[in-house]
Amino acid sequence: MTNAKADPSDALEATAEDTNAALSQQIPESEQFSSLPDGSFDYKKYLSFIPSLPSYTAGYELTYSQIASNPNSTTGKNTNTYLAAYGKGAATAFTIEEAKPGEMFQTIHQSSFVKETKTPIQIIDLPATLTVIEYKNSSHSSIQFTKDNVEYIVSGFSEGSISQEELKKIAASINTSVDNPPTDIIIQKIGQTASNGLSFKTLKPEGIAVPQGYGFEQESSNIQIRENEKYEIFSLSYTTGDSTPFLNVQMSKGKLPFKEMALELKPSDFDTKQINGTEVKLRKNLNKNLPAAQFGIKDGIQFTIFAPELQESEVEKVVTSILQSY
Repeated sequence: MTNAKADPSDALEATAEDTNAALSQQIPESEQFSSLPDGSFDYKKYLSFIPSLPSYTAGYELTYSQIASNPNSTTGKNTNTYLAAYGKGAATAFTIEEAKPGEMFQTIHQSSFVKETKTPIQIIDLPATLTVIEYKNSSHSSIQFTKDNVEYIVSGFSEGSISQEELKKIAASINTSVDNPPTDIIIQKIGQTASNGLSFKTLKPEGIAVPQGYGFEQESSNIQIRENEKYEIFSLSYTTGDSTPFLNVQMSKGKLPFKEMALELKPSDFDTKQINGTEVKLRKNLNKNLPAAQFGIKDGIQFTIFAPELQESEVEKVVTSILQSY
């Protein structure tokens, strides 16, 4: 996650699970960025702690911030992270990740680097670990420590020219509580609670006529909030037991905040057909990079069906069952 502002899709990967205290309640449709009586942002609605930022920033400015939550991921542990990125323009110089101990989302995978060196250090009077990760053409330094039962990871990037001494100063100066809202809030859920917090009624897995050989795999949801824009997705996934072929039915509502991630569809790639009184766009050719079907219904709910291997006749059966059951 070296450029959080310029590439919000990286931020999407850094989703984290919420604690029992956060996100246990549903998020009403009308809610956007929740404020307290004094006008500050209500972080405890999403996190079980108040994030803190540094007073020393080595001359860099806060360019991006995010709450990323996933209350029931397949990792089997709760992770719920606040991220702040500092830099100039599109380039990120350093990031600060904050979470309760054991709930930090791990963004670096061992297979992606050449060498890792860990050194015990101290931040003020707190034990800390300085980690240097070496890649083929660059390096990545980070400092990890725990303060007041919150774990912090301060990470510098080679393109930002942040030295290890500056990282130490930044880490030591983290003492200012955050009251401004984050740039983004991203909440992902997997499993039976995936529909909690959504503003629309969701389909049941058994409500879709899936092709022979396909079985239900999982349901999931994704809520993305940026300023006053809110986008919700609910997905039902079916497979034949392997990763492919697959069938994924998505329900969505709202305007996608991350415009750079919007799916661009050419009208020439689709035929339009009336099914049960609803106008449906059906993929013309078996182009695996395109959704098999897309249509909208009342209340601004959009359906998108991804099924790379399904023929049009099978896709129509799926669409018909959705329209009959919803």
